[in-house]
Amino acid sequence: MKIYNGPRGLNSRLAYRVQAQAEDAVEILIYDEIGENWYGDGLTAERFAAELAAISASRIDVRINSVGGSVFEGNAIYNALRRHSARVETHIDGIAASIASIIALAGERVHIAENAFIMIHNPQGMAWGEATDMRKMADTLDTVRSSLVGTYAKKTGQEVSQIEAWMDEETWFGADEAKEYGFADEITDGIEIDARIAAAATMARFSNLPAELEEKIQAAMEPTAPPAPEPAALEPEAPATELLQLAAAVQFTLSETRL
Repeated sequence: MKIYNGPRGLNSRLAYRVQAQAEDAVEILIYDEIGENWYGDGLTAERFAAELAAISASRIDVRINSVGGSVFEGNAIYNALRRHSARVETHIDGIAASIASIIALAGERVHIAENAFIMIHNPQGMAWGEATDMRKMADTLDTVRSSLVGTYAKKTGQEVSQIEAWMDEETWFGADEAKEYGFADEITDGIEIDARIAAAATMARFSNLPAELEEKIQAAMEPTAPPAPEPAALEPEAPATELLQLAAAVQFTLSETRL
């Protein structure tokens, strides 16, 4: 059984990498879906935890631009970051939606770009079978929801009832609101949101997409017209005097040949 805290993308063309930065510091880039999707793409907790365990640096910066994915995978990534001995700081570069917003809260300090977004909503799941199977799934979703609410409330200091109301409405927070309500600690300079994270087939299935973000997505989806071909270079015309000289030379040659 898989429970997703966000819709799935068509085909992950995103990025995940771990790279050394300054001395004794490492940067982790999570520009990907969380958990393996239907196409075998996405960042799994198993891979993340194994690579995280190999890091001995004293500081880890995690940069996030993700629409979310599997709740269980995301929770495992969150817990792995919380357990690590390094100082972990998270940076929301574009979108931290759904379970990616939980991962963002793993940082001792959470930074959000001035043009970035956090989104929280209720977990989603699928079940197949009898009525008892459906009820079991509903109970499981309620349990998962309670866990997510607790994580949000612990970071933000907001009342549980307020967190639940935000999740019911699929609430998007811009940088100012994220800081105001305790999801983020610091607002940083904005960077261009990676258009790859906002594939229309994924984002269109969120119900309350901010107009600002929707405009960015639509602009990114517009096909780019191919550059107009350059006109073929024309051979420069020979001056009239040169043509006359050439004609005279040819006529003389032909005359010589006939002799």
